[in-house]
Amino acid sequence: MSKKEKLVAKLLNQNYALDFDELESILFVLGYEAQKSGKTVGSRRAYYHPDKEHIIRIHKPHPSNEIKRYLRNLIIQELKDKELL
Repeated sequence: MSKKEKLVAKLLNQNYALDFDELESILFVLGYEAQKSGKTVGSRRAYYHPDKEHIIRIHKPHPSNEIKRYLRNLIIQELKDKELL
């Protein structure tokens, strides 16, 4: 099982607590790039996929680093809509 497959399996496994750093790694493996300009300071983050011309905007969770279930489901749906999963 490749690194990409392992990371995607973690994303899809609802019983696994996914933290922000793991989500960011998954997005990078899928071809997204971090946007470093505009209103992406503080806890706001934006990730751009150049081939799909798609942006995912999320807030970094705090004080804990764990991604909420609803946000995880939204990201999974976005990735499926863009045929990245």
